[in-house]
Amino acid sequence: MISLPIFLFSILLVAASAIEPQAICSADYGNYTLNSAYHKNLNQLLSALAANGPATGFNTTAVGKGPDQVYGLVLCRGDVSAKDCRKCISDAGADITKRCPVQKEGTIWLDYCSLRYSNASFFGVRDDEINYFWDTDNKADPVRFAGLAGQLLANLSSVATASGSGLMFATGETSFNRSIKIYGLVQCTMDLTISDCRTCLAKASGFIPMCCSPQWGAVLVSRTCYTRYDTYKFYFASAAPPPPNSSPPLARPPPLNPSKPSASSSGSGM
Repeated sequence: MISLPIFLFSILLVAASAIEPQAICSADYGNYTLNSAYHKNLNQLLSALAANGPATGFNTTAVGKGPDQVYGLVLCRGDVSAKDCRKCISDAGADITKRCPVQKEGTIWLDYCSLRYSNASFFGVRDDEINYFWDTDNKADPVRFAGLAGQLLANLSSVATASGSGLMFATGETSFNRSIKIYGLVQCTMDLTISDCRTCLAKASGFIPMCCSPQWGAVLVSRTCYTRYDTYKFYFASAAPPPPNSSPPLARPPPLNPSKPSASSSGSGM
């Protein structure tokens, strides 16, 4: 892992020709045994997230009591349908139990959603560990391209964190030259404050010069926010409106382009 004084970051490996889930399995809070009370509560939690998440695209749930209590959060990307959200949450729950078979804490990112669970409450707590994956090399003025990508994400972050924005989500585009556009997407989980969302997005996009300047596209994501840019329109045309009630609205993660090769290496903590 590469360490900076301000906060932590690591690099994720991405398959070149397939959309692969990315997971963090942490034993910092210990492991559980199969068929234990914690294991049963985790399974119940995953079922509850799958049942409750698609309605708004975002849900937080806790199951159990005392040392066997499990906290969970699920979010779907702000532009995906309820149908795609539902399938993604179901897939995430099935996949994370395979990737994190005994760990009491885990996070997984799929194309349209992410899922997180822990035996310690994390609701409303900003995560500053930034993970990133990148796209093919950019041989055409990478410094200018990275600067434009960073400015696009900064502008989108302002839109996503504007008062009353609801979704904490925004998409947009800018021109690199006559033939190439840069498309961007930013989003935070709905349990964050506007201020924490703004900080999380700034820290994520701030890594572009350090990690991703030579690339045409990149995903920079923490457990509570993510940013993405690329040279093709990887998001859907419009985001769904926020739900009409007071429950937290949609929140959402990154699809990786299966047709474009990606490069990466792995840091500790992932």
